[in-house]
Amino acid sequence: MPDRRPARDVTRGRLLATAEEMFLANGYAATSVEALAAEAGFTTGAIYSNFGGKADLFIAVLEQVTAGELDVVREALASATTDEQRLELFTRATAMDGARFRARIAATLEFLSVVRHDPALQARVLAAQRLADEALGELVSALCTSLGIDPPRSAQELALEVNALLTGLAIRSLFDVELDVPHAISTGVNRLLSGDRTALREGASHAH
Repeated sequence: MPDRRPARDVTRGRLLATAEEMFLANGYAATSVEALAAEAGFTTGAIYSNFGGKADLFIAVLEQVTAGELDVVREALASATTDEQRLELFTRATAMDGARFRARIAATLEFLSVVRHDPALQARVLAAQRLADEALGELVSALCTSLGIDPPRSAQELALEVNALLTGLAIRSLFDVELDVPHAISTGVNRLLSGDRTALREGASHAH
């Protein structure tokens, strides 16, 4: 059956899919606009007219991937029947494909090293992050409700801490091949939700 979406949506979708694969495979700096366009079957004008450039395209990829992961977490929370399953919600991205997860983290760190020199891009990234934080706050609140616990802090504060935990463990996984990231995430999230911060570092360092 032919794709009946508007041509612009089809173009954007193909560019996003191609960009995600190329950024993961080659990193941000080594992926050129020309190579992206050629791989997707378009001219460079398609990238500039749909996204404004390589940096905006990378941000759009991050937004799409983040939204997809949050949807997976929502669906998993809705179908979870045990507390163990609920506490494993945030491990899915690493458990499904650890190599892909690490490649995305590496590409994102590379991109952020460029962003810090561009105030306009910093603002774009921050705006996208704030939207993700709001969604994560809602998920954390729903998770606490499902677990039958009262969160020790506001949902937004807790979401910020959960996000920091996930980011920190993701970065560590780039150089610590023995780190059991899913276990460390589950342990850390459990302690954050319960208000037990006493052994977060110990839990992460022993999750090997």
